[in-house]
Amino acid sequence: YPKMIVPIFVGREKSIEAVQKANDKGSDMVLVMQKKADVEVPAAKDLYKVGTLGNILQMLKLPDGTVKILVEGVERIKITAFHDNKSYFSAETEAYPQQKEDDQELESWARAVVSQFEDYVRANKKIPFDVVQSVKQIDDYAKLADTVASHLTLKTADKQFLLEASTLKERLNKLLQLIDTEMVVWEVEDRIKNRVKKQM
Repeated sequence: YPKMIVPIFVGREKSIEAVQKANDKGSDMVLVMQKKADVEVPAAKDLYKVGTLGNILQMLKLPDGTVKILVEGVERIKITAFHDNKSYFSAETEAYPQQKEDDQELESWARAVVSQFEDYVRANKKIPFDVVQSVKQIDDYAKLADTVASHLTLKTADKQFLLEASTLKERLNKLLQLIDTEMVVWEVEDRIKNRVKKQM
């Protein structure tokens, strides 16, 4: 997501070549997800058209031939054309527009997301509680939504929905639904674990 800094491990020859070209030229990378993870040699039709423009901060070649890069998301983009240069993919892009919205209404949605996320972190216990404190300090609602989303365990389709949503309200609403679903799943899992313990 934009403004997020994440490590990515790159293993395919085409992807490594694309990373190398972008790094050598000091240019940004286009980061998009595959529609199906099990497609080993993806073509343009196997990739989503909306993704994130990424800036390579660090690049490290590993002994096993893979490459580890540290990437910072810049902005949401839409791919207007794919080019298969045989050894790597390149793309033409344009900024992915977000509609303007009422700040007061967004503030209410943002507060609800922060509150729900706090409950999520307390229940999860895998995410440091410091993350909640840093989320509370974010006054850019778009960045807040992306930061919260980056800490959730989401399916590819849900991640893509959050990227493609044309309004911030839509993204915040979806986040609330996703967090709520995760909380319900954990509650059911806890009940099952407790029932098994009692039976044992």
